[in-house]
Amino acid sequence: MPQARRQPRESASVVAKERATFKSLVAKNPNYFGNLEKSKFKPVKKIVADTAFEQATCVGFNPQTNFLEATIAVKRPTGYAGDLCHAGSTEYVRFYLDYGNGWEDQGLSGVQVHDIPNHRDCEGRPDKPLTYAASLRIAPRRDCCTEPVLPRIRAILSWQWVPPAHQPNWKPVWGNVLECAIQITPHPWNIFCLLEEIGDLIGTKLKVPALFEEVQYLPIPLPDPPPFELPQLAELYGAGKQTRAAKASAKSLVEPHRFGLAALHPLLAQGGFDTTLLEAAASSFEAIGVSLEQALAALEKTNADVGYEEIECLGLDETLPERLVASFRIKRPPAYSGHLCLAGSQADLAFWAD
Repeated sequence: MPQARRQPRESASVVAKERATFKSLVAKNPNYFGNLEKSKFKPVKKIVADTAFEQATCVGFNPQTNFLEATIAVKRPTGYAGDLCHAGSTEYVRFYLDYGNGWEDQGLSGVQVHDIPNHRDCEGRPDKPLTYAASLRIAPRRDCCTEPVLPRIRAILSWQWVPPAHQPNWKPVWGNVLECAIQITPHPWNIFCLLEEIGDLIGTKLKVPALFEEVQYLPIPLPDPPPFELPQLAELYGAGKQTRAAKASAKSLVEPHRFGLAALHPLLAQGGFDTTLLEAAASSFEAIGVSLEQALAALEKTNADVGYEEIECLGLDETLPERLVASFRIKRPPAYSGHLCLAGSQADLAFWAD
């Protein structure tokens, strides 16, 4: 009997000429796709910031490691210049920072991508898009903890075309541009910060004595700032036994089960019941005019609340050493246990693989 014919591969495997011969086309005419604003070459086929094959989905900054990071979604099974046994192609990312005086080029990063056939995981879900992360370590500008440093970051993703340096408005053919605001960790306390703080208190700008100019930016050893206690947090966030006027003047009311989580969590954790712990927590909440029972009930009803922070992207950075990268957004000005000169709070992430 004649054997049945194989079914033709899906149409997604057919890559358009503009993609398959991309480098050859732009070598002959740098403005073939019309992405250059000022060029003596005339466009042939307009393609600018096309995200059909790849797209930067998040951009962020890790203040502990000083890495700028961009996550990249690779959407198609083909169109990346070869499979895993070949060189493939490169997704370039150029990063810029703006501290308030214009965009400053931070450098270039990138990841290698390949043609990978469509598959489904053990739950039947499609494996595309595949998500990668491109990162770049920088030396950011820092300030004393009394003044936050909140620059904007811009990432330009471009397939197979290196985004030119010092051109923050350059547009890719395939790829896109993302921006967001980030926060730079303050530098440790030093003589410069100390005199600046004293000067603000007395209303006079103080100059660092010549004897200390060489060491003015060296860190001053200080104990870690203590975390805010429950009464301080209640006062900070306008909760508990404050007057109605005080509550109205607060920037934003934070729920007691949010700012009191450190006191509530041990009561719900696994292990034996501890009467002393319960009595201490009840006394603490009573002191700020909040019912412990109501706070516990509100916490038990809270599940995956993204009103304050939310994970937006997840990817794999394949540079050595390989690492998983998650981008999350902080959404509100209060509710993080104090300003930059205090201990603040911790955002923990747990990674799982299936």
